[in-house]
Amino acid sequence: MKRNMTTAKRNGFWTKPKAFVLTIIFLLSIISYFIYQFNTYHTIKFELIYEKKLNSNFYNTPNPTIWYTLKSNSFNGFDKNSPEYFDDIKLDYNKYTYIVVNDYQLKKLKYTWKEVNLRKMVIFPDLYVGFATLDKQKTGKTYLYRIKKMNIDSDYHGKNSRNTFSD
Repeated sequence: MKRNMTTAKRNGFWTKPKAFVLTIIFLLSIISYFIYQFNTYHTIKFELIYEKKLNSNFYNTPNPTIWYTLKSNSFNGFDKNSPEYFDDIKLDYNKYTYIVVNDYQLKKLKYTWKEVNLRKMVIFPDLYVGFATLDKQKTGKTYLYRIKKMNIDSDYHGKNSRNTFSD
């Protein structure tokens, strides 16, 4: 009997079930990770770096954009004639993504893998949709916040209800 067990071990009888179980555990953990990422809102830490008085033309614009991001120097969402232009500050697009918020203060910014505009290889997010929580009080100012480099944007053509207001 002992000789048969030794032969069975040598032939891989005892290692194949272990490898199978470990593979199943590994696959289940990967699937659980993706389910968690898809269903969880992740909060982004931000820092206020600049503020200035909002140009009065902002209120004359129908459906003005409350917030948007600046991710590169080549396309930054505004030009020098725009009321949000920050001409006296140097922006480091290699390290940071910048959030411009008009007329409100940013309280919280979050994202989820479920709500994205672009994906890589069908499943991996490439452009996140941001969910902003803003202060209810209008301030008459434009605020510039910075976050670690990330491909995130507001949903310009989607649901404006994604921006929520708090006290």
